Formats: sequence, structure tokens, C-alpha cells
Amino acid sequence: FKFFVLHGPSRYGKTELAVSLYGADATLVVSCENVAEPNLTGFKRTKHKAIVFDECCPNLVISNKRLFQGSAHGACLSQSRCQQFAFEVFLCGIPLIICTNVWTDECNLPPEDEDWLQKNSVYVKMLTPAWDPSPRAEG
Repeated sequence: FKFFVLHGPSRYGKTELAVSLYGADATLVVSCENVAEPNLTGFKRTKHKAIVFDECCPNLVISNKRLFQGSAHGACLSQSRCQQFAFEVFLCGIPLIICTNVWTDECNLPPEDEDWLQKNSVYVKMLTPAWDPSPRAEG
């Protein structure tokens, strides 16, 4: 499965738009700011129909390819030398939505990583806010 990327400036409503696709109750929102891998300990397959990775950068995706491909074999997270806290997550068939201010055009990625991201994602560059920014007349 391909993951979905909403890329655009801050305050364009990317995250709110992504959450609205499957509803707030059925969407797990994971903050990916300054992390090496997303925290998916709150994911419940019986509850969540989609996962939104907020402030997710391309390097995080490249470092977690198996996770973002939604492999039918699952992905192991929180790995360490002793594997004490490692756990498996099965995301096959779960829509994965990345909301980001920074994507490949702002990063100096190796060509093979940029190619992988292009082949494994559906990319949307937001050129306008997801909400109507025009002032409304009262009355």
C-alpha cells in the first residue's frame, strides 16, 4: 500500500483535513517531531481506521520503510540490543497519512531515497489552506 503525503505551509489545516477523512474517533494522530520512529503503542486495529503522522519528515519515513509500506508481515518497533520493549505492529490495509511542512524538495536526500518515496507514496502539495481564509460578513 502507498502512504499519503499532505505537504504544505504551517497553518494550512493539513492535520485537521487528514483527521476528517476517517473521523477523529477512528484516526490515531501521532506526533513525529524530532523522533527516530513513530510511537504506535496507542494503535488499536479494532478502533483505528487510519493513522496521521503529524510533522513527519522524509528521513523518518526512509528509516522506517517496512512500517510505511504497510507490510503484510508487520513491522517491529522500539528495538534495542536487549529487545525488552520491542513490539510488532500490523498496518496492512490501514491508511497512513503524513502531514508535513518539509518534504523531499527541501531535503538533500540521496536519489535512491527520493525515488523510493516517490514510488511508495501519493503526494499532494497544498497550495491553499484547507479552510476558507476569506473574512465573513456578520449578520
